Amino acid sequence: MNSWVLLVNITSIICAILSILLNSLLLFVFFKCPAKSLSAFKYFFFLFGIVDIFFSVVQAAFVPITVGEHTSFVFLSVGLLRSRECGFVGLLLFIIGCIFVLLLICNSFLYRYVVLCRPNLTHLYARKRYVAMVVALNSVLILDWGYSVHRTMPATAEFTATFRPTVLNIVQIDIFNTAHFGFNTKDLQRRPLDIIWFSQFVIIMLLVIVTIVYCVFQILETLKRTVISSNARKLHSRMFNLLILQVCDSAMP
Repeated sequence: MNSWVLLVNITSIICAILSILLNSLLLFVFFKCPAKSLSAFKYFFFLFGIVDIFFSVVQAAFVPITVGEHTSFVFLSVGLLRSRECGFVGLLLFIIGCIFVLLLICNSFLYRYVVLCRPNLTHLYARKRYVAMVVALNSVLILDWGYSVHRTMPATAEFTATFRPTVLNIVQIDIFNTAHFGFNTKDLQRRPLDIIWFSQFVIIMLLVIVTIVYCVFQILETLKRTVISSNARKLHSRMFNLLILQVCDSAMP
């Protein structure tokens, strides 16, 4: 293990500690807000906090990095638990955690958008059928992402043997003994079904990001233009800032 990988490990541990502290601070701020005004957002907040802390711990324990050269790249664990026995679990948790956090951010902003910009639709969040549909849709997207990675990034023995010298040269780690995923884009081009499968998920994720950006701008515009009381405006602004802090905190690792 070279000095750069050691630095990445130390940085990941520090970021995990900061993430836990920041989530604790956000929880404190959350309890300072009027409970009746938070409504269903409290569920998003608590879930986000738990997932973010868990995600940070996984990041610190397994430290996933990407090593690439020309048309190939490998996604491997260089943390303390990088062995094949533990590392694969950690990489899967990290990969699934990425999409989980992104979807959670999207749902949080969507709820804020509905409450502030489309209050006539807030009753939907009180209907079990609608909530079940939202949970089902998010579950399908998470499974879709996991299967996409499994289908398009299997680190075959041939790929591992070919890419092993590159990883040894860059990070001084033998990927034969380290959990990893990876693929060669030239090999992927010979599997059109895999390209289609992965492309559809990339498009879906772009739509999710566009949705988040749209909600952010709509919330900001509504806070500027809507005629509401100063207390209500202060509360909505506080909750919006809390969402932004959660997004920044999730990006910390």
